[in-house]
Amino acid sequence: MNIFDYENEDSIGYVSSVDTATLVISVENEKMLSHLQVNHLPE
Repeated sequence: MNIFDYENEDSIGYVSSVDTATLVISVENEKMLSHLQVNHLPE
């Protein structure tokens, strides 16, 4: 069972790096940034 079910064309970019509390995403289409919402994720 998946929580999210995305297709490749739904992608906004890829994970560039991961650290303990930080995730860096490299966005391929900057116009998609206006459609994003990032909330505080619990540690």
